[in-house]
Amino acid sequence: KRSTTSSITKMDRDALRLFDECGKYLNKPLRSEKERYLLGLVLTDEYNLMHDDGYKIDVYHLASSEYIEFADEFIAKQKERRQITENNTVILSSDVTHESCEFDWVIQLAYFAHLIQIYKQLVSKPTIVVKIANNVIDFLNQQVAKCQRDKVRSCSSTLELKLDESDDDDDDDDDDQDLINPAAAEAAANNGNASRSRYQDIHIHVDHKVCDKVMLFTGISKKRAQILCTSFENHLELILLSIYKSNFILEVVTESLKMEHYDTAYRYLIQFDDLYCAKAAIQEYVATCCKQRRMQPILKQNWSESDIQFTEWTQHVLSFQHTNNIQLKPVNYQNLVESMIYKFALQFNIEDSFCFDLLYTFSMNHGDYKAAAKYMFEYVMRIEHSGNLSKTIQKLQYHCLCQVLSALDLLSERESQKYLRLDFATNRFQDEKTVIFRNEKIATYQQIKKYYILMQSKYYLLTLTDNDSGGGGGGGGHAMN
Repeated sequence: KRSTTSSITKMDRDALRLFDECGKYLNKPLRSEKERYLLGLVLTDEYNLMHDDGYKIDVYHLASSEYIEFADEFIAKQKERRQITENNTVILSSDVTHESCEFDWVIQLAYFAHLIQIYKQLVSKPTIVVKIANNVIDFLNQQVAKCQRDKVRSCSSTLELKLDESDDDDDDDDDDQDLINPAAAEAAANNGNASRSRYQDIHIHVDHKVCDKVMLFTGISKKRAQILCTSFENHLELILLSIYKSNFILEVVTESLKMEHYDTAYRYLIQFDDLYCAKAAIQEYVATCCKQRRMQPILKQNWSESDIQFTEWTQHVLSFQHTNNIQLKPVNYQNLVESMIYKFALQFNIEDSFCFDLLYTFSMNHGDYKAAAKYMFEYVMRIEHSGNLSKTIQKLQYHCLCQVLSALDLLSERESQKYLRLDFATNRFQDEKTVIFRNEKIATYQQIKKYYILMQSKYYLLTLTDNDSGGGGGGGGHAMN
């Protein structure tokens, strides 16, 4: 029977403890051939293949034979898949599909991913999914730290070897190479690895064989694989760990949003170091808030915290269209959130002002008064060109125009210097608006004020009509200077 409760029972706590013990047991090679074969059947059954959920943990290529054995049928399918890949794509370097890269953490990772799939698809307990995913993230952080320590030791050993060779070949005591301090070099290597090339000025060339392996093992796009190769200096294990960690962080964000735990979702959301996953998580966050018509979970967060180095990712063209106030390439989380809200604003019914109200409030909250005015002015123009000019929506249009002028009044420039760029996609201005907005690229403060007077006249006419028919009218508006 499918359960939909999110509360944790004693049975759930016992299950989590057993899962943890099983995970520790899988941390070492299995002695029994039957155990390895059974594990292979569990992790490669049709259910796991059908409910991949974006993990794509390739145990066939990445797991050691000391940990797992596969059924003959599964091996045959993998060989067939490899042949299809080689025949139908040109993205793979020669013989890359024949190579295997074994890591001892893969089995544990695949096992926990399997548990998450079960709880998501069959039990539907977001709290348990979050707890398991959180444990996996801690596990992956430990593997990343271990991998970076190994990399530092490897770099240090290589450097010392080169120094020894240099001493043997060159007797010049004044050689700069002789002055290098191995301890200082190790410390520098440690700092460099901690920051992963992103703070280095040296351009890291993409190793195409590593890039192809990343694509094959994880199924990600070539562009994303190339960026990760640059970020992690073509270190395959660190790249794979980063991808899997991002997937599990995204899992925590998604399940936390299902429970309306917005603060938890935000705490994990800012941990991404992968812009592709960050975009997916922010889209989920914003979509949930818009669906539930809640502004506070978005407005309360800082959105300036992030592990992502945007300057590194935005060297590449991303799938952001040029819109209104939003930059073509994201420069921070705030910019990403703004982009997602605007995207949903264009999808909402013209009579529903929620997303444009949220954009206005979001911009005002960050002190960007011009952006706030522009968002609301775009909504006013969209109403005008929608053809839906009922009394209710005309009143909404008038009140939105009041907000435009209120935001512009907060700008420090003189009135003659205040203007808005009309670079959003709407129909051409028609009729009386053509007289007011002579330049279709900008709208000055005075032009917007004239348009406001026109809307105010219409508003009071509608109010008088409502009063004559017995309805109550409301006044008010922007204070005219």
